[in-house]
Amino acid sequence: MRRVFTAPWRAVRWFFRAYRRRLSVQLIVSHVLVVLLTALVIELAVAGVFLGAYNAGWLPLSTGIDSFAINTTVMVAQTAGPDAVSAAALGDTERLNSVQQRLALVAGQYDVGSPKRGERRIAITDAGGRIVATSDPTWAPPGQTVDVIPNPLTVRIARRGLELAGAPSGHGNLWVTDGDENETVVVHPILSVDDVFQGLVVLERFDPSSGPTSLPAPTVAAGLVYIIVTTLAVLIAPALVVAVPVGILRARRVSKRVSHLAEAADAMAEGDLGRRVAVKGEDEIARLAERFNEMIASVDRTDRARKAFVANVSHDLRTPVAIVRGHIERLLARRGADPLSGSLGELDDEETRSLAVMHQEVLTLERLINDLFTLARIEEAALQIEPAPVAIEEVARAAVEGIRPMAWDQRKVAVEAMLPPDLPPVLADRTRLQQIFGNLLYNALRHTPEGGLIVVGAEQRDGVVEVSVRDTGGGIPEEELEAVFQRHYRLGDGAGFGESSGLGLAIVKQLVEAQDGSICVESVPGEGTVFRFTLPVATKGRG
Repeated sequence: MRRVFTAPWRAVRWFFRAYRRRLSVQLIVSHVLVVLLTALVIELAVAGVFLGAYNAGWLPLSTGIDSFAINTTVMVAQTAGPDAVSAAALGDTERLNSVQQRLALVAGQYDVGSPKRGERRIAITDAGGRIVATSDPTWAPPGQTVDVIPNPLTVRIARRGLELAGAPSGHGNLWVTDGDENETVVVHPILSVDDVFQGLVVLERFDPSSGPTSLPAPTVAAGLVYIIVTTLAVLIAPALVVAVPVGILRARRVSKRVSHLAEAADAMAEGDLGRRVAVKGEDEIARLAERFNEMIASVDRTDRARKAFVANVSHDLRTPVAIVRGHIERLLARRGADPLSGSLGELDDEETRSLAVMHQEVLTLERLINDLFTLARIEEAALQIEPAPVAIEEVARAAVEGIRPMAWDQRKVAVEAMLPPDLPPVLADRTRLQQIFGNLLYNALRHTPEGGLIVVGAEQRDGVVEVSVRDTGGGIPEEELEAVFQRHYRLGDGAGFGESSGLGLAIVKQLVEAQDGSICVESVPGEGTVFRFTLPVATKGRG
């Protein structure tokens, strides 16, 4: 039972959610609302015309008020009417008398099967409004025009019937009641077999017993309902049938063009500056597409210039930095330090300590320059990856041995390799694999406090080798885990161990993925972090 009541509410919520999020739904709804408002205006206009015609004293018959009077008038127009008009044209007095007797009989039998309705009279005129036959000569003398009828209302309606005789609307009944006396006047045209107007039948019904009256409210309401329903059926319903599909089609076209712009913007945000939007038409969306294409072209030019600048600068800086590093290492070597092994020994004089600090900063600068150069090559899609079978155990142990002396001497951090001896070779670029290990180990060392431990492990599973680099640092908050591979992300700095460029992990991710691998990170704040990456196993068919 609860589902029965909640289902409509869910449908309403779904509609409003779709309305907020979808431009096409908004356009369709607005299109339909315009049609409905137009229909409302039309209905109000039609109702106003109806009431105005009623207040004016005449209306096209739309509902069956005094249906017996109407049916009687129609019957006379179809039977006695043509006979009377023809007899009058031929001057056949005998036939005219016979018709008048029939009219008197019809007027006298008007109340058969119904309560007494008061006086009623019937007259037949020719096309010019001259009376040719009547049920009561004292009321409507033959040979005279309808203007001699003593009831002004009857005269007015009869004249109106004669005016409408030539129009299609004249080929029906007219009825009216005034506000002073309870009377009904019904007129109907007399038509030939070829639909030529020949005359008019006028029926007057007067009922003083009912007192002053106007058209009953239910009758007015019925007329309004009839007109409204007819208008809806004839005009509004077909309009909606056309408007809804047209609105849907138009909405889909507009929404599709806007969606293309949104997709291009998303691609731009992801770094794809080669996307362009097709320009169709000359409207606002077309102009927006033109401006978007111009903007993305400008951004593309600027980005290309930036990439070229970074690549050139980083390339040009590598040589002088290498020269400075070489000089510092030679000076340290003269003082008994061994910078190539990462061990600087006991630095007991101030100059040697200064040289050691300079050497550390030069190494940091060199690493930053290499990262910038690698990143620039990746962005330009010019980074060369030359996959080949590589003994990953060998590369991992070499990376560990390379950083272990420095980690212990400067941070008292132990770096260990716990690798199984039977690891299969992986399909990778040896140089890029060395860079991956170097960046991960350096990142771990920066965030591992004194006395901590860094462990490199690996295992084979499902056609890949999974490598892990685990540290015992402070960990990474859960809300920041997704950001660690973004450029320029920094999670604090390792005390006394240089500045981070914020590029190392971003480069690691791109290098791993460029070699058909994947990388992820797990961390527990206060306990440590582990980075895991996979590379495909080199098989005979690969590499």
